[in-house]
Amino acid sequence: MSKVDVVKLQARKTKGEEYMQYLLTVPKSFIKELGWAKGDSLIVRIMEITINGSRKKALIYYKP
Repeated sequence: MSKVDVVKLQARKTKGEEYMQYLLTVPKSFIKELGWAKGDSLIVRIMEITINGSRKKALIYYKP
């Protein structure tokens, strides 16, 4: 399994709060393949991975 797509990082301020929320848009086909659904809880971690010989920091999301 090796799908690649470009997604957009969006930001918005919450009403009455002093912090930003960040949202990632994920293609529907990815969500279907992962078997995820609206409302699912996901764990997220920051990890370093190697892509084409270059070290990158990545967000890794998975269902518990």
